[in-house]
Amino acid sequence: MSDGGLRPAPAANRLRMHRTGPVPYPSDDLAVLRNALVWARGQGLPVKTLPRVDLIMDTSCALQELNHLHRLTKHDARTALQELVDSGIVRLFGPTYLDEEVRRKFAEFSEKQGIPTEWLAAAWETYRSRIRFFPTLPMAGITVRDAKDVAFLDAQQLIGAHAILTSDKDILDSSGQAITPDVVNRPLRTFARHKSVVLGIGAQATGGVVITGKIIEEVVKVVGRKPWLLLVGVAAGSVLLNRHNEQTAGKGRSFWHDLRDSALREIKSAFAAFEAASRAALASWQEVSSALGHQPEKTLVQCVLGSCIWRGGPMRENEIVRDLMLGGHPFADQGCLLRDVALVLRSDPRFRWTENGWTVSLASLGAATLPEPSSAGLRARRSKARPITTGSAPRSALARTKARKPRQSRGPAPRGNRRSATKAHVSTKPRRRGSK
Repeated sequence: MSDGGLRPAPAANRLRMHRTGPVPYPSDDLAVLRNALVWARGQGLPVKTLPRVDLIMDTSCALQELNHLHRLTKHDARTALQELVDSGIVRLFGPTYLDEEVRRKFAEFSEKQGIPTEWLAAAWETYRSRIRFFPTLPMAGITVRDAKDVAFLDAQQLIGAHAILTSDKDILDSSGQAITPDVVNRPLRTFARHKSVVLGIGAQATGGVVITGKIIEEVVKVVGRKPWLLLVGVAAGSVLLNRHNEQTAGKGRSFWHDLRDSALREIKSAFAAFEAASRAALASWQEVSSALGHQPEKTLVQCVLGSCIWRGGPMRENEIVRDLMLGGHPFADQGCLLRDVALVLRSDPRFRWTENGWTVSLASLGAATLPEPSSAGLRARRSKARPITTGSAPRSALARTKARKPRQSRGPAPRGNRRSATKAHVSTKPRRRGSK
């Protein structure tokens, strides 16, 4: 008998449901799953956090995105880059020069592609909300043929972005690391979608075990308070067992066999989808890593700058540390990371404290970058952090001890301070009776 076309798709094809129907595990879920992974890692569990790729967008890529959006038929459709930004896999940055140049090229691009200028302006206003713009000044060690492209390389070097997203051959051949939009459209988006399936199935399985355990625990508590419910459960079990025996004797199968087979089919299907998604995610990420090439390790200053610029508003020290952990920062101890971040914020003049938290002084972003202290240097210089005056940043863990001035004399302490005097200053002569 025909199934009317309702036969379930093979497990390998279910991963492509986003083309024909709703996505069971959309890539947008990665933003929530990232928090769960960081929590598990903080509990000492052997899990890895999700990668986060910082990209600098250039003008050619921005115009290609607008052209792609204009060709999309659904009003709520997104480009691959927009989907990756929404999932948290990509953070998109750009120099302020990018916004200026894109607007200058609206007329020329409109005439070339046949897209109304008004549509381009409105679409860019919506699109630019996913980009964080910041000013730059010339940095050292930049080589590029076109002087107009220097701002993109300066921006990459300032925050330590992984690459510049561009189709411009001059930038691709420059001293900066660059990738083409093809890397974003294919392997990076494929990684995000399949990784969402892997983590979604894993979270669903783990959650089912936890929920089942909680239910059993609650049932035991209720039965302990109301033992007569156990008799009801035994009676219901007897009825079901009798029904099972009757169906088995008559048909050779019962409702229990149907439930068991259905559960096994779902488990096998989920496991097959999990394995297929795991292989696809691993292969896609290897392709992305190959395109990104060797990445120099980010300095802590660059990490903090990237976090503050991406937030676009004041951040407190614990919020910065949390953001670094979400980005996969290789922290060994959260307390040490908090102290190191506090030292960076107080020793770099580009950071300013407000009543709501730390902000970045955009006017000084292009200034000469301070040398990044080593781990040993950070610990050695903690006591030399610049003093905090009233109304400035709150004292952190490294600045809570009061700075004491060295004593000029080793003589006895003043009479008014006898209670706080050290043992070397306390007189050993016996007190006279009746003396205070």
